Amino acid sequence: MPWALRMLLVVLAMAAGAATRPATAQPEAGLVEALRDARTVRIDVAQSFAYHERGAITGTPIPGYHLPFEELLADILVGAGLEPVQAGEAADAIVTVDAEGEALGALYFEQLKGYLYTGALLRGSVAFGVVGQTPYRIAFVGRVERQRNLERNLGYEEPENAPFDAALGAAGSYLDKTTEAIAALYGPDPLLAAILDGDPRIRPYAARVLGDLGEASAVPVLIDALDDRDPKLRWQAAWSLGRIGDEAAIEPLIDALDDRDGDVRWFAAWSLAEITGQELGGDPDAWQAWLGRQVRN
Repeated sequence: MPWALRMLLVVLAMAAGAATRPATAQPEAGLVEALRDARTVRIDVAQSFAYHERGAITGTPIPGYHLPFEELLADILVGAGLEPVQAGEAADAIVTVDAEGEALGALYFEQLKGYLYTGALLRGSVAFGVVGQTPYRIAFVGRVERQRNLERNLGYEEPENAPFDAALGAAGSYLDKTTEAIAALYGPDPLLAAILDGDPRIRPYAARVLGDLGEASAVPVLIDALDDRDPKLRWQAAWSLGRIGDEAAIEPLIDALDDRDGDVRWFAAWSLAEITGQELGGDPDAWQAWLGRQVRN
């Protein structure tokens, strides 16, 4: 496939992901001030999971299953200067997570016969509040479609093995929307802290939101992230640098054209075109020659 066409498909895929993320409403100024003044936070989580047996109308609960909603949110709130407290303890701020998940099954034939739960749906809401004020509430929905061509059965006959973890990070799902909410409430600093020393599952989403914000202060951190060992963080950083448009990213993005991961190379090339207005594709030699001419001029 020609480079330009493949690049277009990648960008269209990113745009499609963005289309599944409705714009997050902005919180009220008084609540933002109160949340930023808070020093402690309690995270209350209610979560439930279910599945439908083949042909069944009613769902069956998946007992004992849970996702790390509290741990992930606590990790990024620490970057906002908040100290998480235990369940039932008093706190300045309260964050309430309500979530439900469903294992999505399909009938498979040939080598992998049986009704297998290869998809997952995750939905819910997160509310950030303080006593005496209306909470700031966001909704999230993440879906991983059932696999059409299944090469390996990774225990999918059991609904608890459905890809709920992947749904947690799907476009418009929990990680996506809570990262956006943190930016709306606390600004860019918690996201910068997350990239530098946060949970690996959060860092790519923090990089993406900083690009959406056009946050110029994030440029040095995003440039450093181009050398991270997580390819998802690297390509999100490359994408966000193009969104921000700072010329300081040009040379690091040229270096990223030699990245071992194809997505990183594609987004580095896209960002270089966005920043410079030049259409040199993904050829690092062409970009180095162009950069040399700019330096001489």
